[in-house]
Parts: sequence; C-alpha cells; structure tokens
Amino acid sequence: MSWAVRYKPTSLDGLILHPAVRDELEIYYKLPVEQTPNLLFYGQPGRGKTAVARIFSEREGYGAREHTDFSQPENQGRNKIKQIISGIAQPTSLRDAFFPPPPKRHLFILDEFHIIEDKGIQQQFNHALENNQKHHYIFLTNRQSLLAPNFQDRLNPINFSLDDKELAQAQLKKQIPVVSRKILEFFNVETKFTDSEFLEIYKRKTESFRDYVRALEIAHYKKLSV
Repeated sequence: MSWAVRYKPTSLDGLILHPAVRDELEIYYKLPVEQTPNLLFYGQPGRGKTAVARIFSEREGYGAREHTDFSQPENQGRNKIKQIISGIAQPTSLRDAFFPPPPKRHLFILDEFHIIEDKGIQQQFNHALENNQKHHYIFLTNRQSLLAPNFQDRLNPINFSLDDKELAQAQLKKQIPVVSRKILEFFNVETKFTDSEFLEIYKRKTESFRDYVRALEIAHYKKLSV
C-alpha cells in the first residue's frame, strides 16, 4: 500500500496547506467543540480534506464520532442514503424526548457528499443545521456545485483548492521541508533530503498533497537504490 494511502497525520502541522486555508482551519480547531460551527470542506481530490476532518475528530469534547463515506458501495442507493440521512439529519434527537440529552456533542463526518445529487435529500439537513446544537457536522465534497445553495448557506465553507499566489508560495516553502520530515518520521525512514530537494519534488508535483506524498515515496526509494 502506497504512502499516500497509509499516511495519517495527527495534526495540521503534518499537512502542506495553502496558508489561508491553514489559518482558517487553526481558528476552528482551537475553538471548544461545542462552539465549532458546522463546516464544509470543498476542493479538488487529494488536498487533505479527509485528513483534516480526521484531525478535527480527535479533539477532546466529542461524545461520539461517525464517519460516513458515500463513495463506498454499502452507503449508496437511494433507499440506503435516505436511511442514513434520516438517522442523522434530525433537528433534535428522538431519544431526547424520553432521556436527558447527552452531555457532549456528536460529530458526523459526511464524506463525498456530492454523491447525494438529490437536493431535496441534502436540504433535509437544513433544520438540523440551524437547530440541533448536539450534533456537529463536517461535510466533504470534490464538487461543490452539486450542493444546494440554501444547504451551503448554513455551513462555514473552506476552499482547499485556493491558487498558490506569490505570498502563498513563499510561505509554502517554509512548510514543505517541515511537513516532509514529518512524513518520513511517520514511516520510520531515515533517508536524508535537503530542503532544496524537498522543494524540487514539490515543484514537480503540486496538483495535490496526495501527489506530493507519492512523489516523496518515489524519491525515497530512488535514494535507497543509489
């Protein structure tokens, strides 16, 4: 299994992110769980959306965590999707009518949400997003245009596909060597790279963070074969 699939960063410092994206994520990450708004992570595949959602899920304060990936066959089909949504897109929990509400917030990560193309099903969340403070939602999508506008309006969006402007490039140069060494440490390898070598690899592979991890793995094996 490739590094790009196996790499699971445990903090935002383990990812190469556009500086504006990193700044916004750090603001939300530092908020108490009960104050964190519902979020929409959107942008091209491989930019770190799922990794960031996992990092957020490890914050202290959640009573429960669920991650549903709608690209998986077991979560597809109209009836199955409606069943899943009906269980989590509730303005209040039916259980709360009979039992005291849980003391901690329940996190739902909903990955590849654009697969639910039916905007009527998407909009079932609208009431919950406005009224259910016991649930915290993080939606992930590669195709923001397929989401209902009045559904998106109820979320705080973060664009993981921001263009790398001149200032961003200068800041990214500081990130890349640091994150690259964290990746090598994660895989317990001692291959030596200079900062310039990391930056050269990144120049050749800037389409996504996932592409960069793949390129770094290849560079690692090349050094071993010399």
